[in-house]
Amino acid sequence: MIEEIKVNNLEINKHIMEVIANMSRQNISAVEQSDDGTFKFKEFANEILEAELEKIILTYCGEYPYLVNESKIESLLQTKLKIYESDELDAHGYYGNVKFSSGISKYLNGEFKGETQSNDIDYISSLKQNFFDYSLNRNGVVENDLEFRDYVEHAKHHQLTDLDFFLDCMPHELMHVFGFDGGIFEGVTESLTRQVASKYNIRCMPMGHKDETKFMQKIEKIIGTDKIIEYSYDEDKSSNINYRQISAELNGKLDSEDSLFEQMCDIEKQYFSAMRGGVPKEEQEQIFQQLKSVTKVLNDDFDDYIDRNQNNIYNLGENNISEKASQDEFRTKIYQRIIELQNREINILARLNVPNIAKQQEFLER
Repeated sequence: MIEEIKVNNLEINKHIMEVIANMSRQNISAVEQSDDGTFKFKEFANEILEAELEKIILTYCGEYPYLVNESKIESLLQTKLKIYESDELDAHGYYGNVKFSSGISKYLNGEFKGETQSNDIDYISSLKQNFFDYSLNRNGVVENDLEFRDYVEHAKHHQLTDLDFFLDCMPHELMHVFGFDGGIFEGVTESLTRQVASKYNIRCMPMGHKDETKFMQKIEKIIGTDKIIEYSYDEDKSSNINYRQISAELNGKLDSEDSLFEQMCDIEKQYFSAMRGGVPKEEQEQIFQQLKSVTKVLNDDFDDYIDRNQNNIYNLGENNISEKASQDEFRTKIYQRIIELQNREINILARLNVPNIAKQQEFLER
C-alpha cells in the first residue's frame, strides 16, 4: 500500500505544480485581505492546503501507529490553518493550529520590509533543482547542509509562490502538532519530517534548523530512531521529553559517566527562560556561550563515536520496534483512508486545472 500512496503523491504533486504554474503566469497569490484587514487563504488555496493537511497527519499516524489511537487521530484532524499579518518569514505549529505569516507573500511581491540573511546567489542558483521538482524522487532530503535562508532566496530567484511556501512548511509544522517539540528538539522534528516526506513522496522544505537537525541526527545514529521517538514524543506539549533517559542511552554507548546532554538541555532551558524573562543581553550571551561550549564537546564526542563505530550505528529512520498484529491492522486502515483521501484530492486538483483559461482565471480570482 505504501507504493500506491507514493505513486499517488507524485501525481498529486504534479497537479499542484500545474496549479502553481498558472498562479505564476497570472501573478495570483494564495492569500487575500478581508475588508476588516485580516488575511485569509483564497478558496482554491484553502482546498489544496486542507487536503494536504489531512493527508500528512494521516501519514504520520500510519508511520507511527503506536503513538496514536482513533480518538487521537480525529483530534489531530481538527487542526486549523491560519495566516496572520507579519513582516516575518515564519510558520508555527502547535496543538490544534498551524499559523503562517503573511511575510512570504509580501517578500515574493517585493513589498517585504523585514530583514533576510542573503546567501551568495550563485550558490542558491546551484541548488539541485530536484529539491523543488515534486514529480521526482529527491536525493539528499534527509541529510544536507542547507538552511531556511537558502529556501527563501531560492523562492525569490526562481519565482516560487506563496502557496509553495505554505505547502513546503506544513509537514514540519504538522510534526510539531503531532507531538514533537522545539528548541534543540527542533532537530528531531525536522529529521522525522524529512524521513517521512522522503519515504512517502510528500513535498517538504528539507532545509531548516540545520544545526539542531545535524546534532540530533548524530544522536539518532547512536541510539536509534525508535529511542529518539520514545523519549522525544510529547503528546500534550507538557515538556515530558525524557532528557535523562536520552542522556543515559548516550552514556551507555559512549562509555561515559558524564551527563553533558542533560546539562546542555538544562542550559538551553535557562537560555530561553532568560530571553522570555527580560534578562539583560549580557547575561543571555553568557548563558548562550555556555550552551555553545557544551554542544561543541558533545558534537565532537558524537563524531568520534560514529567514526569509530561505522558498523554499529543506526540508519536514520531505522525502527526496531516490534509491532503487534493489531497495530499492523490499524496501520492498514489508516493507509486505506489515505488512499481514499488522495483520490478525492486528485479530483479537486483536476477541477482546479480546467482547460478553459478564462474559467480557470475566474475561479482563481473569485
